[in-house]
Amino acid sequence: MLKIQLECVIIYINETYIYNKKVRRVFIMPRPRKEGHYVNVKLDDELYNRLTEHCDADNRTKTSVFERALVLYFEKVDREAALIEKDS
Repeated sequence: MLKIQLECVIIYINETYIYNKKVRRVFIMPRPRKEGHYVNVKLDDELYNRLTEHCDADNRTKTSVFERALVLYFEKVDREAALIEKDS
C-alpha cells in the first residue's frame, strides 16, 4: 500500500491483482477533526445566504469563517479596551 500525504489529506493507494489485471483502489482520508466546542447560532435568511455564497466562492467552511470573524472581533474589542485604559 502506498501512502501519500498532501497538505490536509492523506491518500492511500492499494494495488491488487484480480484475474491477472491490476486493480487500483484509492482511499482519501479526510483531515482529522480538531478539538473544540459546538456552538449553535440562528441566522436570518439574508445573512445565511451571504455566508453560504462567501464560503462557496472562497472554498472555505462556515466554521473557519466564524472563527476568523470572532478572532477579529475580540482583537478589536481588546484594542479599544486598551485605548480606553490608556486614556484614563
